[in-house]
Order: sequence, then C-alpha cells, then structure tokens
Amino acid sequence: MPVPTPTSRKVVALMALLHTPHTNDDRAPRLRGPVSYDETQGDVGASLFLGGLVVLALLGGLIWLGLF
Repeated sequence: MPVPTPTSRKVVALMALLHTPHTNDDRAPRLRGPVSYDETQGDVGASLFLGGLVVLALLGGLIWLGLF
C-alpha cells in the first residue's frame, strides 16, 4: 500500500471537495419518469390561448388609439 505524501493528500482533498454532492439534492422533487406529450398538451394550449389574448388586446389597444 503506498504511503500518502503531502501532494497526494492535497489531490485527494481537492477531489473530495469537487465531488461533494449539492446540499439541496435531498429536497429536489423526484420525477415520475419521462413526461408524455399528452400531459403537457393542456399547458401548451393554455399558454398559446393566453398569449393570443395578450396579442389581441395589444392590437385592439393600438387600433383604438389609431396607431395601427
């Protein structure tokens, strides 16, 4: 078994420091697996609907002000 030298101890300490896991990993939510397209389709539809409403409201405001 090799005798640890001061340099090898520094290398081991540096590697241990670099490979320390993050402290918030235990609190991270666990995913159920890959999310299917069907589960996200409602969210995408709602986002597009709200985005469309915002665009229509902006265009309506510009037309009402006579700027467009």
